[in-house]
Amino acid sequence: MSTVCEHSPLTFSSSPTAIASGYRPYSNRQLLTVATGCTRTTSDVFTHDLNAFPAPLVLPGDDIEGDPTYPSQSFREWLDLGVRNHVTSGRNVLYVAAAPDIDSKVEHMQDWQCSDTEPNTPTVPGVESIVAYLRAFYHVMEVELLQQR
Repeated sequence: MSTVCEHSPLTFSSSPTAIASGYRPYSNRQLLTVATGCTRTTSDVFTHDLNAFPAPLVLPGDDIEGDPTYPSQSFREWLDLGVRNHVTSGRNVLYVAAAPDIDSKVEHMQDWQCSDTEPNTPTVPGVESIVAYLRAFYHVMEVELLQQR
């Protein structure tokens, strides 16, 4: 069953926190370099709309807010850090832990899973839905739900 997304149009502008912290969007040249890995690529050979690159969602306390001038990192640099958990035949299980139950000590957290338009209506998918999604996305791996929360 398909449902219609009721979200307002997507925005590609920076969040208020990003603007307040001094974050500045990347130029088209920088986006081309990061997307292609080549500093000499011209926009006419790149098939994607550069205006479709979303600005990062900068929230209070994020690293970008703390130091918006920190040098950027390309996907290749991130991948080459060497701290990745490589998938092997012996390491091919993705374990999913369900969120803990909310008891009376932290009852105010109940509101975190409700939309602003429909208070008291949970909008968080069940953990089984999340596991099913991850199984489809990480199809080369096993995805297991941990029984203990």
